[in-house]
Amino acid sequence: FFFNLMQDPRLMMWSLLEAAGAEYGDHHNGFPHLDEEKEAKMISDSIPTVGIISALLVTISFAAAFAIPGGYRAGDYTKSGSSPGTPVLAKTYSFQGFVVANNLALLCSALATISLAYAGVTNVDIRTRMATFGLSIFFLHGSARSLAAAFAFGTYAALAPVARAISVLTWLGMSFSSLDVAWLACTLAVVQLLLLKRLGARAWLRVAAVILVLSVWALWPYIIILGLLAYYKTHGGIH
Repeated sequence: FFFNLMQDPRLMMWSLLEAAGAEYGDHHNGFPHLDEEKEAKMISDSIPTVGIISALLVTISFAAAFAIPGGYRAGDYTKSGSSPGTPVLAKTYSFQGFVVANNLALLCSALATISLAYAGVTNVDIRTRMATFGLSIFFLHGSARSLAAAFAFGTYAALAPVARAISVLTWLGMSFSSLDVAWLACTLAVVQLLLLKRLGARAWLRVAAVILVLSVWALWPYIIILGLLAYYKTHGGIH
């Protein structure tokens, strides 16, 4: 929805006029008219690119599940204290974060691929195709952010014992992947401030609401990952 607002000036203008309570104008006729032919062409043109990206994310996250940081235990059970074939770093916080993030990336990329398949069926109603295409993009963003978190957790798990500074720098570098959220939040906030003269203090409330909703919408994978890790740590599963 946020990206639709940025790409279609009609939607942005319609939302601002509605919020301002404008008494005249075409916005009283309801939501801007849907150009079915244009939307169908946009979806058809976008499916090949989005499909390749989602398939790559499925492949990468699936492969990462077996190429875990730290490797697997080898040798006799009585000597290692754990069964052979189990992950060496299984009990560390960072390794658990890697597993949760990578599993979420695999799930999201698979859901994005399935949603994209529905969006590509031409005999389905255009609104259903638009909804499934939007869902595919949503899960694709979630998969990319989860994969970035998995990389950061995995790198930290492998390097922290011997090169903590480099592992911390990796985390700082991965944080730049969220700059798009900050840019989009600032852009939408500035647009909302156009209503400042009309709505007064309520315009600031709209700005705060937009930033909050956008942050949750864009960063929900991190919320799930950290939430699961906190729950698991509370119940004694992480050292």
